[in-house]
Amino acid sequence: MNIFCLLTLLCFTNVGSVSLLSMKKKINDEFSFLYKFTHLYKPVPVISSNHNNFLGVLQENNSSHKCVSKIKSYLRLIRYKNIIPTIGLSFTGAFLVNPSLYNIVTSKNFIISTLIIIGSMSSSMIMNDLYDMKIDKINNPLRPLITGEVSKKEAHILNAAILLGVELLNMAYLPRKFQNMIHFILFSLFIYTPKIKKITFLKNIYCASLVSFASYFSAMVYFASLTCQNIQNTLLLKLFSQTVFFGSLFNEILLDIRDREGDYVNNIRTLPVIYGNSNALMVASGILKMNFMWNMYRIIELFGLQYVLFVPFIFLPIMYGVKKIRSYDYNPNVVIETTHISTKSLLLVLLYYCFMAKNG
Repeated sequence: MNIFCLLTLLCFTNVGSVSLLSMKKKINDEFSFLYKFTHLYKPVPVISSNHNNFLGVLQENNSSHKCVSKIKSYLRLIRYKNIIPTIGLSFTGAFLVNPSLYNIVTSKNFIISTLIIIGSMSSSMIMNDLYDMKIDKINNPLRPLITGEVSKKEAHILNAAILLGVELLNMAYLPRKFQNMIHFILFSLFIYTPKIKKITFLKNIYCASLVSFASYFSAMVYFASLTCQNIQNTLLLKLFSQTVFFGSLFNEILLDIRDREGDYVNNIRTLPVIYGNSNALMVASGILKMNFMWNMYRIIELFGLQYVLFVPFIFLPIMYGVKKIRSYDYNPNVVIETTHISTKSLLLVLLYYCFMAKNG
C-alpha cells in the first residue's frame, strides 16, 4: 500500500513538472515574439504634410534671416549712421537760404542733390574700407570686410551700383555747373585713399571739406531754383559751412589720435604719428578756439549781440573734452567720447543757425 501511494505521488509530480515546463516555454515564446516585434520590426515613421510645412517655414525663416543679416552688413559698410547727419546738413543749408519747410521738402532740386550727396559719401566709405583692410585689422577689426560679413567682390559691386545711381541722377536732373562739381567730387574719391590720404594733414582738410560741402552743395542747388534770394541768408550759409568745416577738421584730428597705433604700423603719416599726440591735440584745440572766436565775431556782425550769447554753450563742452583727453593720457575711449560731444554740438549748431535764419 505504501509503495502504491509513493508511485502515484511520483506520477503526479512528473505530470505537473511537464505541464509547468510547457507553460514556461509557451510564455517565453510569447515574450520573445513581443521583443522581436518592438525592437527588430520598428514601424517606418510617417511624416505628415504639416511637418513638411513646418520644415519649409524653418528653411524660409533661415534664408530670410541671412538676407536681413546681409543687408545690415551692407549698411554698416556704408556707415549708415552718417546718413541722418548728412540729411541734416543738407536740410540746414537749404533752410538757411530760404527758411520755408514746405518749399524745401517739395523741391525736386533739394531731394535730388541730397540723394547724390548721400550716395557719394556712401561710396567714399566703401572705397576707404577696401583700401584700408590692412589698417582696419588693427584699428577697426569689426568692420564687415574684416570679419568676412561682406566679401571684396560684393563691396565692389555695391560701390559700382551706388556710383551708377549717383551719375544717373546727376546727369538727368542737375544743371551743367553742378554736374561738374559732382564729377570733381567723384574723381577725388577715387584718388583719396591711394594719394591724398598719404599726405600729412591734407587728408584731414579733404575729409572736412567733403562734410561741409554737403550743406553748401544742396543749398546752392536749391538756391538756384528760387526766384527771391536773400543775400543775408547766403552769408549765414557761408558761416555755417565754415563752422562745419572747422568742426569736422577738429574731429578728424581726434580720430587720428585714436588710430595712432594702426597708422604707425602701416606707415600712415598723420599728425599724431609724426609729431605725437600732445602736439596733434594742440592743433585740434587751436582749430576749436578759432572756430569759436570766428562764430562770435560773424554772428555779432550779422545779427547783433543778442544772438551771440548762446555760442559759448555750444563750444564749452568740447573744450572740456579736450582737457579731459589730456587728463586721461589720450585714452582712445575718452577721445571717442569727445568726438561724440563735438558731433552733438554741431547738431546744436544746425538748430541754432536755423533759428537765426527764421528770426534774424
